[in-house]
Amino acid sequence: MQFQTPPPEKKGQRSERWQEIVKTLKENKGEWAIVGDFSPGVATHIRRGKYPAFLEDSENIDPSVFMAQHWEVTTRKIEGGKRNDVYIRWIG
Repeated sequence: MQFQTPPPEKKGQRSERWQEIVKTLKENKGEWAIVGDFSPGVATHIRRGKYPAFLEDSENIDPSVFMAQHWEVTTRKIEGGKRNDVYIRWIG
């Protein structure tokens, strides 16, 4: 065991991959798209507004509130149950 202070949290990072996904979803408002298969926590983090690419249009709004008002995120378990297909749509 080692005692040390954790490094600063990396907030505000913008993945080009997620920015491209958001752009494409916004171009197809209301349509569900499967964005990939991920560990179950990814969808939860997206819903809570932890992915900055989804929040670009928000102004002084709680990230989870903004997400609930503008995005829908759902998952379906993949065979084996350790990962989920993540589906997202922009509702505007």
